[in-house]
Amino acid sequence: MAGLTSIFKTNEEAAHAVSDYLAPHRFSLRPYNYHKPEFTEWWFYTPAAKRAWPAYPYSKLFVSTFKPDSDPAKHLHAGFYVEKGLGADLAMPGVKRNHLIQPIWYWHTFLDLAQKGDLDSGLSRVLAECGAPVWVSLYAYEFNKPPAVDEERPPFHDLLQFTVRSDDLALCLEQESSKTLAPLNSSLNLRDLSRRLSIHDGLKFFWIDLLIGIQLSYGDNSPGSWGAAEIWSNALEPWASWV
Repeated sequence: MAGLTSIFKTNEEAAHAVSDYLAPHRFSLRPYNYHKPEFTEWWFYTPAAKRAWPAYPYSKLFVSTFKPDSDPAKHLHAGFYVEKGLGADLAMPGVKRNHLIQPIWYWHTFLDLAQKGDLDSGLSRVLAECGAPVWVSLYAYEFNKPPAVDEERPPFHDLLQFTVRSDDLALCLEQESSKTLAPLNSSLNLRDLSRRLSIHDGLKFFWIDLLIGIQLSYGDNSPGSWGAAEIWSNALEPWASWV
């Protein structure tokens, strides 16, 4: 599968271009770190989520920076994003109430949809449209170091990454976990991964970010480089019905 390229030099440029390409007010657009917009994550989420900011409980589309261990270069990353908060019963000093997962969080819906195979159509479409590996990344943060909007992200406690490279949607292990996420290392596909997440009894002390997306090179004006229309239709729009 060939590497993909984009015409954009920053995440901020790409996110605004995609937002401008779409119908007005279809999504709200917001940088994760408002103070450093160029290469922070940018989220596309529903107007309802904007009223409930921060939008942790909601599913989102995203544009961010991506650097796999196998590649020294940084890439533009675009796709689908869900978050798992800390355990709802984790009443500890210093733990913010809005960091505790509640029944309204989309994480529960995501696990249910993924286990039933409903998200496979989105994954298949991205794979077909992009002709490049689709990355499935899970970042775990400890209860006392969860991500906080408008700040730099703290170092993650654990990372697990797969790629999907074929029509059978099998997960290929790219970055193995030796810590909290290790029980998920041998996940076969998105259905199996979500099942294992749902029964993993050691996650209540951890915040989880789960991203499904493709990577593109920054700032390449060569023929075939993607602009806003291609990033939207190939990498983001296949997930839009779940946002």
